[in-house]
Amino acid sequence: MNLMIELFYSPICPHCPKAREVLLEVLEEVDAKIHLDEVNILSSEGLKKAEECGVMSVPTTIINMRRKIVGVPVKERLLKLVNDEITKQQTGEDEKE
Repeated sequence: MNLMIELFYSPICPHCPKAREVLLEVLEEVDAKIHLDEVNILSSEGLKKAEECGVMSVPTTIINMRRKIVGVPVKERLLKLVNDEITKQQTGEDEKE
């Protein structure tokens, strides 16, 4: 089982540090292998990836290329989404979709 979370951010965004802080708090609480990719949209590679993923503003958090949270996530909601994705992978629901 492997979960992928991408945080799209900008170094000049006043809300992005808080989004990162909430994300890191959730990752500490979850007992699963999670790969975190922080994508700076001001880099050419980051901008290209943001366009590919349909990211229109920052901060944006994407979980397994399926769930998207725009803005600073509420910790409880993000934790629920992450746990839901973990449960899907454990029960094999991912393969059915």
